[in-house]
Amino acid sequence: MTKDEKLKFIEEALEKGLKGMAEMVIVMRDLTDCLEDMTDHYVEVRNDLFGMEAAEEMEVIAARKMICEVREGLNGLPADGSKAVE
Repeated sequence: MTKDEKLKFIEEALEKGLKGMAEMVIVMRDLTDCLEDMTDHYVEVRNDLFGMEAAEEMEVIAARKMICEVREGLNGLPADGSKAVE
């Protein structure tokens, strides 16, 4: 996801009713946690069922890359999202 796409996503989410940066940070952290849990679960199930290394699939690699990028972007913000760090 490019920087412009990330900014567009945040703007659209704010327009749909999210109020302020604190809520957005909390939502983004929750989303990355859910994506990580789902990705890990998929890899585990896929490996168990098919004996294949699912972690090497392009979709898994892309999901894990996105998780890292979003978390890096949120890194400088407090856990509760109360204040943005400049």
